[in-house]
Amino acid sequence: MSNQGNNPDPRVLRRFVFTIVGVCAISLVLIAGTNIVVDPYGDREIGAYPALQRNSRQIKLELIGNHQDVDTLILGSSRVMQFFPEDVDEVTQGVAFNAGVNSGNFFDAEALYRYWTEKEKRRFRRVILGIDLESFSPMVGIDQRLQDVDELMAFVPSDIGGARKGSDARFFVDLSLDKTKRSIEVLRYEYIKGWPDEKLQFRDDGTVAYLAVEEEIERGVFDLSVKIKKSKEEYRGRFHGFSRLAAHAKQTLTRFTESLRHDGVELVAFLTPLHPEVIEALGQEHYQERLGDANAFLKDLADQHGFHYFDASELSSFGGDPSGFVDGAHITRANAKLILKKLFESR
Repeated sequence: MSNQGNNPDPRVLRRFVFTIVGVCAISLVLIAGTNIVVDPYGDREIGAYPALQRNSRQIKLELIGNHQDVDTLILGSSRVMQFFPEDVDEVTQGVAFNAGVNSGNFFDAEALYRYWTEKEKRRFRRVILGIDLESFSPMVGIDQRLQDVDELMAFVPSDIGGARKGSDARFFVDLSLDKTKRSIEVLRYEYIKGWPDEKLQFRDDGTVAYLAVEEEIERGVFDLSVKIKKSKEEYRGRFHGFSRLAAHAKQTLTRFTESLRHDGVELVAFLTPLHPEVIEALGQEHYQERLGDANAFLKDLADQHGFHYFDASELSSFGGDPSGFVDGAHITRANAKLILKKLFESR
């Protein structure tokens, strides 16, 4: 008996496959096209829609253009954005600029420094580097927002972190789930909900104003405990799987400190603090073990390369105030000033 009648027609199968592939290809092009036109982070400067949140790396490149006499760079993540240059200037007798960027890590610090020294031919006397402990996690690589800024990616070694460069990188970024979600958010604000008030704003000196927090404080409704609760969940996620210090993080920081020493730039580095309640919540994520590993590595590196390192990860190390936070990770200016005082006293 023949089974020919039960076999599918190859031509039908080919048409089916081609249809599926075609639909998928068209869908990908539509997603990428939408993300390009909406441009939720304002990376392409198309201007068709307001940016949901501009890339802080691009903002810092623009802002420093207003300050030609800067001799001290403050580098790190958003957790250093309350280190006011005028407070630094009082301690150092220099001219500082806050170049901290959202989720900034060692790749960002090196790229920003190299861009300004190699591309713009600036010369700095000092770098103050705030280090988030989770920057050493194997889960942390080259931030997507760094990859979005071609001027900076030119100063990131191509063999580190598997980062894509050029137009191919842009296409993959435009297909990302995160960017698609942000594009949808922009369209909802534009056509359905209306745009909310800004939550934060960068000042000319590179520091950030927490507009939403300031408004809540003014209205008497700011609740730090609610913010800390959210931070606990966020940082449990950041520390999950953080089983060792990543080799690529150690290599990048080592290379950066070597270049600073070669250029005759003084480096003052410190571990950024978390709220005590967040640290307590990270007990099961091996926080103390990784803190010990990072301190051992950083102290050894400081001895080798001749820079000053201070562990400010806990409030007790600098006399910090538990109420001096806007959430579980971001300190106020008052706590930042205490760190600065301790940092330069202990040199």
